[in-house]
Amino acid sequence: MDRRGAGTEGAGWLWRRPAAALAELRAAAGVLGPALAESVDLEAARRTLRAWIEHRRRALLDEDGAADRDDARPRAAVEVLEGLCGRRRERRVGFSTLALLRRALGGDLTGIAAGFLLEIAALLHDATGTTDAAGLGALDDAIGREPGAGAEGSERLDAVGAEVWRQIGRFPTGLDNAVIERRDVARRRILAAFGGSDEDWDDPRWHRTNSLWRTPAALDRLRELVDLRAAESEAIEAYVRAGGSLVITPFQLSLLDLEGFDPEVDDAIRARVLLPWAGAEASPTRAGVETVVRGGPLVAALDLLCAPRGVRTEEALDRALDSLAESAAITDVRIVGGDPLLLADAVIERIMGRLAAMPHVTHVRWETRALVRTPMRITPALAGILGRYHEPGRRSVAVVAHVASALEVTPELVEAAARLRCQGVGVYNDLRFAAPSSRRFEAVATRLALARAGVEPGAETIRAGQPPLARLLQERGEEASLSPDLLRADELLLDAPGSQVDRLVDVSSRELVAIRGDGRRVYMWRPQARAGAPTRTWLHVDAAVADYLDDLAERGEDPDAYASIWHYR
Repeated sequence: MDRRGAGTEGAGWLWRRPAAALAELRAAAGVLGPALAESVDLEAARRTLRAWIEHRRRALLDEDGAADRDDARPRAAVEVLEGLCGRRRERRVGFSTLALLRRALGGDLTGIAAGFLLEIAALLHDATGTTDAAGLGALDDAIGREPGAGAEGSERLDAVGAEVWRQIGRFPTGLDNAVIERRDVARRRILAAFGGSDEDWDDPRWHRTNSLWRTPAALDRLRELVDLRAAESEAIEAYVRAGGSLVITPFQLSLLDLEGFDPEVDDAIRARVLLPWAGAEASPTRAGVETVVRGGPLVAALDLLCAPRGVRTEEALDRALDSLAESAAITDVRIVGGDPLLLADAVIERIMGRLAAMPHVTHVRWETRALVRTPMRITPALAGILGRYHEPGRRSVAVVAHVASALEVTPELVEAAARLRCQGVGVYNDLRFAAPSSRRFEAVATRLALARAGVEPGAETIRAGQPPLARLLQERGEEASLSPDLLRADELLLDAPGSQVDRLVDVSSRELVAIRGDGRRVYMWRPQARAGAPTRTWLHVDAAVADYLDDLAERGEDPDAYASIWHYR
């Protein structure tokens, strides 16, 4: 299935050409297309599609060679199509995907994007077994094939490995000499601007004091130091006006290419440092409200909500810890909220001391951005505090970082991780899979850099709509499968506003129930049951695959290299 069209360039990609996308859909539908378009009403179209689905279901069981064919994708596609034409699903989402399809096949594309047409075309191709989902270029022939024996098989795997490394090599890390040298120049410039010394740079308190907060003066200082794009400057101004609460530390500024930027190299790190200002929703300060949030019968989060300049109370913290002490079933405690490791050493010691006095608590995890934002915060004293409470066989203590790009893996992060590991404290990463750092093999490059830093994989989390869920599933099924098992996370998670984090690897937890006219998929989520309690389903409207591919094209990527994304659901 050619998403671009013969002899065309960027502007000719099918999702930018509704007429060409409609032709693709009609070709994929075959005789089903005219039958749906000419049906007298929606119910007649529903009967027609269901009859076709039943025919395909029987064919998958009865066709010659069925026992030797991998029919998982066709069977899954048939199930999705059946769900899309169900009345109950239509009532839940408030519109009919089948009605949109029937209208489009009849030639009326009012309010219907090419991305919608290609979504249905991909489903039909999958259901009929006519999918051409290749997209890894020189690696396509190797995917799913046996390596063979002897020298020939080894040579073929060497060729595959060379291509994998070529792809990974597109993405520099914060451990590369050229990057380190560039950032040393940036560090000198930042120290001069803030009137600091080399000793100041190693002091986490100096970075905290000189962080850029949400004020016009801070924005002026940012413009003095960083060559901002017009869109970045406008978005940050809007964020400042809205009262956003994020800050940028001098160390984070040093990660940027202050003299300009190469989108191929610097885009991911700029998004991590600058776009949180521009894209995060402003919210009132919640500091001083400590709560215990249960994540299951054995798991709880101690949510400190400790914005760096927020005012906390010892009484509120004591109440939260008392609650944990009274819940004898809890074994795993996650400490979250703001950035807990920015608390004073004495407060961290106090929290650890209280948790250590609870015999039922056997795992303590501190979730932090400090290793990326201010790695010098991991002082020998802090590492020693955490290490004192790590008792093998009795209690484990771990730190979970939130690294999203290989450019965030710096020598300072390596040193911080080594200090913790020397004290027996585990260091893990919750990889935040975001659109600016989601290019082919970019996540693999990040995992490899983290492995060099001694940071082990934890979960991998995608925030709703950045990018589509299909891209994370594609990355796991294709690029990640070519890297060592120990570098991959066991859990893929969706973090959606207003809901708990839910697993993507469990296909029974989600169902594609509709596709909007703009090409956005609508999933119905069934959260995992908690201790047998009933769960409430909820709807998630994902980012459109076509919009994501357009974003990739604008950043210099070839969307054809991602063609198989349409087939991941």
